[in-house]
Amino acid sequence: MGLFDLFKKTEQGEADVESERSVSGDNGDVSSRGASVRDAETYRALADVLVDDAAARAKLDAWIDDPNLYCQEAGNERGVDDCAGREDEVMWLALVDTLIDGSRQAVEIDWCGETEDMVWSLNSITKEPALHLDEDGLSEEDLTACFDEVNVLWNPQGWVLAYMDIDSDSYVLVPLRVDQFEAAEPLAARLDKTLTQAHQGL
Repeated sequence: MGLFDLFKKTEQGEADVESERSVSGDNGDVSSRGASVRDAETYRALADVLVDDAAARAKLDAWIDDPNLYCQEAGNERGVDDCAGREDEVMWLALVDTLIDGSRQAVEIDWCGETEDMVWSLNSITKEPALHLDEDGLSEEDLTACFDEVNVLWNPQGWVLAYMDIDSDSYVLVPLRVDQFEAAEPLAARLDKTLTQAHQGL
């Protein structure tokens, strides 16, 4: 083998190593699509806790595996056309949209929505008779004050009205059993995301 051939082989080997690093990351924790494997596993754990519909969960798993797929199929409605460098944000939105549109376990209420909008939306997705809401007795002046009032009603029943922050001017509200909430809150925190009990002042 000549010196030139040896140089080419060495150069190709370095390129292969670089290519491998770009796929797996220095610590082997970045997928070929740029999403942290560690985060992807946490999102799957969160989905285990939250998503109760098998078809919706399968679609979410596909989005977690390939955040670009979410951008192509649903990102336009969120103004996310390109997820390059935004994989973590995209996976959170994918989870939220799965809960809203896929398994119908969450609702999204505009910040200027009225109490009756929230009551109708929550009643449309809650299956437990004890969680049925009546707008009479709930605040009409401050929508977020209703969140506290709903939790006063629901907490003794073993349920929480949770809020998922998507950095927008709307409120994503999710009725959760207390055990679900207690499992989901720290998982969301591990991802630097907010899933908390809905309360006044959000």
